[in-house]
Parts: sequence; structure tokens; C-alpha cells
Amino acid sequence: MPVDLADVIRQALEEYGEEVHEAVNEAGRLTAKDVAKAIKGSNPGFNNHKYLQGWTQKETAKSELKVEYTVYNRNRYQVAHLLEYGHAKKGGGRTRAFPHIAPVADKAGEIMEKHLEGLLG
Repeated sequence: MPVDLADVIRQALEEYGEEVHEAVNEAGRLTAKDVAKAIKGSNPGFNNHKYLQGWTQKETAKSELKVEYTVYNRNRYQVAHLLEYGHAKKGGGRTRAFPHIAPVADKAGEIMEKHLEGLLG
């Protein structure tokens, strides 16, 4: 019985595609975990231990094609934007901004890439 080369190639690509899909999902989970940990460990210039320790991640969407994770602050989510960018004061002027989310978010792609390289070899 002759082997159909096209079927063999198709099967190999499907198996590899599943492996890559699983690796991307796992890399996304690990990246979200690392980003939350990095924000927790950041030293943005203010001393609010409860706020920094509130950073965590969760899976927010899952389908056959993708998995989505969100990194958020479970304790003081209302304060994150105000601290990151500063805000207007009641008597006029603005408060100082403490950028601590954006620097970590900018590195998320690099973190994801490292995880993918580790998982796919």
C-alpha cells in the first residue's frame, strides 16, 4: 500500500500546530504571571505595600483559537491609573506620576518570547 506524502505532511503539520498552540497558551499564562510579579516587585517611588501586593493575573477569554490573560490589581484597581499618570489635585495643579505599569508592560513581549523559546526549544 503506497503512502500518500501529502497526508503524511498534513498530519505532521497538524501535530506541530497543536504543539505550538499549547506552547503559546502556556507562554501567555507564564508571561501574565511574570508581569504581575514584576509589578509587585517594582519600586515606583511610593510606599503602598497593599497596593503593590494586589497585582495578579487571570484568564479572561478562552476559545479554540486563543487564550487571553489580564493582569490587574485586585485590591486597589481604582488607584492604578491615578498613580501611573498622576491626576489633578482639588486645589489646582497635578500630582506626581509614578510610572510602574508601563515599563513592565513594555517588556511583556520579550518575556513572552523567552517563554516560547523555552517551551518550543
